[in-house]
Amino acid sequence: MRDLAADLSQALAILDLQQPVLVGHSGSCLMVRRLALDSPRHVAGLILEASPAAMVEHPAFADFVTGSLALLRDPIDHDFIAQFVRNGATSHAETRRAEEEINDVAKVPAHVWQRLSTGMLEYDDRADLPRITCPVLLLWGDADPLVDGSVQQRRSALMPRARLVIFPGAGHSPRLDSPQRFADEVAHFMSQLDR
Repeated sequence: MRDLAADLSQALAILDLQQPVLVGHSGSCLMVRRLALDSPRHVAGLILEASPAAMVEHPAFADFVTGSLALLRDPIDHDFIAQFVRNGATSHAETRRAEEEINDVAKVPAHVWQRLSTGMLEYDDRADLPRITCPVLLLWGDADPLVDGSVQQRRSALMPRARLVIFPGAGHSPRLDSPQRFADEVAHFMSQLDR
């Protein structure tokens, strides 16, 4: 996560984006949280959709990383990728989007899957979260099969300027299940930022 956050920081510098609002979904929330911790003056806000806790809290993820993922070889089996991508889908919209994601994910070599997942398993920023002082919008669907509500409540309580918005009936990707409400929440968040 530290390496990815450093890469993102360099990309933002190259693009001359000063104080952006960073958006993360699921595992990528760890990366944007890390950047907000490492470079707080360079981040105007965070929008975190289905933000997980530290992955060490998820025994099933550890089993996945040390089990089937450790055995992964190129070319990666299409059915393996499809099962991974569809695992968090709870709606027709997410399932339809999953078909596009499967094609994108198939381009990632096995060693990248393994290193990224091992890195996520080793990374734990829970003790640092109170140092994220920028505004944070947490978006979570209460039908999310991967990230539970207690995790979202804890995230919201730890970060001093965080606000949690719950999407009833939405799954792991509220932006797909409730796109208009998602857009409205993001627009409202952006309008409230000090710029």
